[in-house]
Amino acid sequence: MARRAATTIVLLTRQTMVRADFTHGARPTLAELWQEPRPDTDDAAALVEMALALGPKPGRSVWVLNADWWVQTLSLPVARTAGLSAADLAGALNFEAEALSGHSALDSVVGHAPVKGESGEKVYWIVQVKTADRERIADVVHQAGARLAGLGHPGGLPGRLVATVGAASWQRVELWPDAVVCLHAAGAGTPQVQVLNIDPQAGRWQNAVEKVRADFGAADHFETVVADGIAVADDNAGQTLVRLEDAASLRKWVTACAGRLAGKADGLPLVRAAARPMSGLRRSILAVGMTLVTLGACSAHYYLWLEPRAVAVRGELQKAQEPAKAQAELDAQIKTLETRRAALQPQVAKVQDNNEAILRQRQRLAVLLKFLAEQRQEDLLIQKIDGTGGEPRVFGLCLRPELADQFATTLGQTLAPQGWEVEVALTQAQHVKADGAPWAFELQFKEKPRGTASLSYPAPAQPLRR
Repeated sequence: MARRAATTIVLLTRQTMVRADFTHGARPTLAELWQEPRPDTDDAAALVEMALALGPKPGRSVWVLNADWWVQTLSLPVARTAGLSAADLAGALNFEAEALSGHSALDSVVGHAPVKGESGEKVYWIVQVKTADRERIADVVHQAGARLAGLGHPGGLPGRLVATVGAASWQRVELWPDAVVCLHAAGAGTPQVQVLNIDPQAGRWQNAVEKVRADFGAADHFETVVADGIAVADDNAGQTLVRLEDAASLRKWVTACAGRLAGKADGLPLVRAAARPMSGLRRSILAVGMTLVTLGACSAHYYLWLEPRAVAVRGELQKAQEPAKAQAELDAQIKTLETRRAALQPQVAKVQDNNEAILRQRQRLAVLLKFLAEQRQEDLLIQKIDGTGGEPRVFGLCLRPELADQFATTLGQTLAPQGWEVEVALTQAQHVKADGAPWAFELQFKEKPRGTASLSYPAPAQPLRR
């Protein structure tokens, strides 16, 4: 019986779908490669399913590289990225990419990696994937008995493809549909990356590439990678030309990709798979196991500690009841314990009040989130919700200033039974458009006096007037 592969790479280009299986090890070895013409469909999940069906059960980890996904290099001022978490930075880059890619940031995820930029700014190499594609591909891979390791664009993944003696620096230009990826590296350092959203088939990419190469500087070795279906002249004297239409070149290139993905894949813009929820069977097994462990712990606690202790206490009480002095001491202890119990009663009441406040806060936060989910519209965008002291603030953008007041009025009516008042704290024009749009707004929530709120869920509010 053949040993199962460790890793499978699925490569989707405009004309071909490729599946490559690799063996275990720090330096993966290509075990088998399948290649078929790509069907006329843009459904990435369906293409992945067909590619995995080209061979036996795929490797335990599956990488999907799709030339259709949007790739680019974006720059942000250093001040905008300072202190951002990885998730917040991905969100910021996602919204920056929305205007260029045409894909809604609310329906997309991005993978990003920092690359060398100018002073005062940070440059990020990003790939943008639709969230629905990631989820459906993860399901397809899971049904095939494997785990989705991540998604990415094939451009720029490998390091140097040809080891040239005496070449300390190298450059590579990769021609993909709708994207030209330029790389430059000195020795073993991290390559510089520049992505040009140009269709090489149009034949007007050479001038733009020459400008990027001039900005990079001279190199000892130069490579050109050409995706299948792209016509390029062979006048590349002194350069290495790799055509992925050639079977040997494709094997070499995909093996180089596997070597780069075998480690932590640092420095690559990859979209990682979302964590899969635990299955119902596994949850049931875990619950039964925890119940058995708890019962065993309780039984051991009773028989090893509580029962012996109870016997000892009963013996001590019998001895203490004999002399009158011992009886008096026990009465004094009882009185002391009663005093302590009376002193603890205010603390118990305070805990009860705190629990009621927590319940009220949870319910009205749930009402707030439910309202925000029901009131999604194209002219008003919620950017952030934060706050301190239990009084949140909502930040967003709208195309007309009156939308913020309408939104606050409707929100206030919805949250009134929950003990919150809503007011517009600030509306400020951003002047992106001539009429001042969009307008940034901030909604402040205030606590009503105690006793005016109820803990009931109101009926959903009517949608905002557009």
